[in-house]
Amino acid sequence: MVVLMARVLLCRTNEFKHAMETDRRVAAAFILFSSFVTLLFYVIRLFAGRREQVAGQATSQGFPVFHRESLLFVCAASS
Repeated sequence: MVVLMARVLLCRTNEFKHAMETDRRVAAAFILFSSFVTLLFYVIRLFAGRREQVAGQATSQGFPVFHRESLLFVCAASS
Protein backbone atom coordinates (compact mmCIF):
# COMPACT_ATOMS: atom_id res chain seq x y z
CA MET A 1 0.00 0.00 0.00
CA VAL A 2 2.90 2.35 0.69
CA VAL A 3 4.27 1.93 -2.81
CA LEU A 4 0.79 2.32 -4.31
CA MET A 5 0.12 5.54 -2.39
CA ALA A 6 3.55 6.92 -3.34
CA ARG A 7 2.70 6.22 -6.98
CA VAL A 8 -0.69 7.93 -6.61
CA LEU A 9 0.98 10.95 -5.05
CA LEU A 10 3.47 11.21 -7.91
CA CYS A 11 0.78 10.78 -10.56
CA ARG A 12 -1.47 13.42 -8.98
CA THR A 13 1.43 15.84 -8.71
CA ASN A 14 2.23 15.36 -12.39
CA GLU A 15 -1.44 15.67 -13.34
CA PHE A 16 -1.85 18.91 -11.41
CA LYS A 17 1.35 20.30 -12.84
CA HIS A 18 0.18 19.82 -16.42
CA ALA A 19 -3.62 20.05 -16.30
CA MET A 20 -4.67 22.22 -13.33
CA GLU A 21 -5.37 25.89 -13.91
CA THR A 22 -3.50 28.40 -11.78
CA ASP A 23 -6.68 29.66 -10.10
CA ARG A 24 -7.30 26.22 -8.54
CA ARG A 25 -4.10 26.01 -6.53
CA VAL A 26 -5.85 25.67 -3.17
CA ALA A 27 -7.86 22.67 -4.34
CA ALA A 28 -4.75 21.06 -5.79
CA ALA A 29 -2.81 21.67 -2.57
CA PHE A 30 -5.60 20.14 -0.50
CA ILE A 31 -5.77 17.04 -2.68
CA LEU A 32 -1.99 16.58 -2.59
CA PHE A 33 -1.96 17.10 1.19
CA SER A 34 -4.66 14.47 1.69
CA SER A 35 -2.70 12.02 -0.47
CA PHE A 36 0.43 12.72 1.57
CA VAL A 37 -1.43 12.17 4.86
CA THR A 38 -2.80 8.87 3.56
CA LEU A 39 0.72 7.82 2.58
CA LEU A 40 1.98 8.80 6.03
CA PHE A 41 -0.84 6.76 7.62
CA TYR A 42 0.21 3.64 5.72
CA VAL A 43 3.89 4.14 6.64
CA ILE A 44 2.98 4.48 10.33
CA ARG A 45 0.81 1.36 10.14
CA LEU A 46 3.70 -0.52 8.55
CA PHE A 47 6.14 0.40 11.31
CA ALA A 48 3.54 -0.15 14.06
CA GLY A 49 2.88 -3.65 12.75
CA ARG A 50 6.59 -4.43 12.81
CA ARG A 51 6.84 -3.09 16.35
CA GLU A 52 4.03 -5.39 17.51
CA GLN A 53 5.73 -8.36 15.84
CA VAL A 54 9.00 -7.56 17.60
CA ALA A 55 7.16 -7.18 20.93
CA GLY A 56 5.48 -10.55 20.40
CA GLN A 57 8.85 -12.19 19.71
CA ALA A 58 10.36 -10.63 22.82
CA THR A 59 7.57 -11.97 25.04
CA SER A 60 7.88 -15.42 23.56
CA GLN A 61 11.60 -15.37 24.39
CA GLY A 62 10.96 -14.46 28.03
CA PHE A 63 11.89 -10.77 27.90
CA PRO A 64 9.49 -8.40 29.67
CA VAL A 65 7.70 -6.06 27.31
CA PHE A 66 5.85 -3.06 28.71
CA HIS A 67 2.85 -1.88 26.78
CA ARG A 68 1.52 1.64 26.89
CA GLU A 69 -1.75 0.57 28.56
CA SER A 70 0.03 -1.21 31.42
CA LEU A 71 2.27 1.81 32.04
CA LEU A 72 -0.75 4.11 32.14
CA PHE A 73 -2.41 1.78 34.65
CA VAL A 74 0.68 1.80 36.87
CA CYS A 75 0.89 5.62 36.72
CA ALA A 76 -2.82 5.99 37.56
CA ALA A 77 -2.61 3.50 40.45
CA SER A 78 0.38 5.25 42.02
CA SER A 79 -1.24 8.70 42.06
